[in-house]
Amino acid sequence: MSRAYSRWVELRPGSRATVLIVLVVLVGNGFYVGGLTDSSPLSWTTNLVTVTCHLSCTRSSIDPNIGFITQPLGYLASHQVFSGHWPFWNPFEGLGQPLLGEMQAAALFPPIWLLALPAGLLWFHISLEIVAGLATYALVRRLGVDSTVATFAGCLFALNGTFAWLGNAVVNPVCLLPVTLLAVEYVMDGVRWSRPTRWPLLAVALALSMAAGFPE
Repeated sequence: MSRAYSRWVELRPGSRATVLIVLVVLVGNGFYVGGLTDSSPLSWTTNLVTVTCHLSCTRSSIDPNIGFITQPLGYLASHQVFSGHWPFWNPFEGLGQPLLGEMQAAALFPPIWLLALPAGLLWFHISLEIVAGLATYALVRRLGVDSTVATFAGCLFALNGTFAWLGNAVVNPVCLLPVTLLAVEYVMDGVRWSRPTRWPLLAVALALSMAAGFPE
């Protein structure tokens, strides 16, 4: 135990924060990761009568659009991408509808491609929460706050209410908020020290925010 503790103490603060944030996210999704509850919304959004509930029914979202839009369109987009095709078209809706142009599919948002995996929607949401937590930690540290407080902030934002109660496209760009703010801090530093190379992270964060499926 002492050897493990000494190794833990020897880790850099950023490494300890990363481990803790990932563990907190996995524990927060423990019922789904452990298979105690079905993470697929199809079990409650494909019935003739849809009952929207959360804690009482152990559902992962209060919005049934997670089963009507997020999962089916995200899976279709990821399937087309991994089949070597651009996800331009959805042939399963009416006589066909734009898939990439419809935007809620988040077809060019890289994390959505996790939906091609078994339990892909669960791992998609876990990846968003981890990014949100780590980016918040980096942002708070960038503002000069102690590593312990920054880790706590990262854990809190990784499990914020939007992630906890919603699961449709609304949650997709949330993880990019701290990334964008962190990028703004870097750009401000670049302007202050005449280093114009600090802008790429901001460009990537804004582009992903638009591609995340909830441009509003």
